[in-house]
Order: sequence, then structure tokens, then C-alpha cells
Amino acid sequence: MTEPTRNRKEPHEHPRRILLMVTGRTPQVVTETLYALSVKRDPPFIPTEVHLVTTAEGARTLGSRSSRRIPDASMACAMTTA
Repeated sequence: MTEPTRNRKEPHEHPRRILLMVTGRTPQVVTETLYALSVKRDPPFIPTEVHLVTTAEGARTLGSRSSRRIPDASMACAMTTA
């Protein structure tokens, strides 16, 4: 049975908003998605956490372009927003 519509929260009303993304060698899709969700959406959806699933090569690319170093490029990486 589904929850009645009147009791449902909008995505931006939840205290924990997780964005799960899959990316490879083109990490710009992460910033483009965050921009679209936070600027182009009304009301804006600003995630409290961003989790990235990628390949080892994608993790190396993300790590080399990120201010946060990814300790093991062979692992899927999870980055949490401030």
C-alpha cells in the first residue's frame, strides 16, 4: 500500500539527500548534474551527500581533478559535500 500523497515530503524537505552517480572518465557530468539540480530546479535540490561509483580509471581521473585525494583508486569512491 502506498503512503497518502498529503504525507509525502518533497525531496528538498528531507534532512538527508543522497545523490548517487555513476561516472567514468568524464567527471564534468558530476558538476553539470549538481548545477542542474541546484540552479535549474525549482525548488532547488541540494544533496547533503554525493556518492560516486566509478571504474579504477575514473577514480584516478576524479582524484587528479579533485581537491580531495582518493586513497585507493581501485575502490568506488564516496565524497560527502559540506
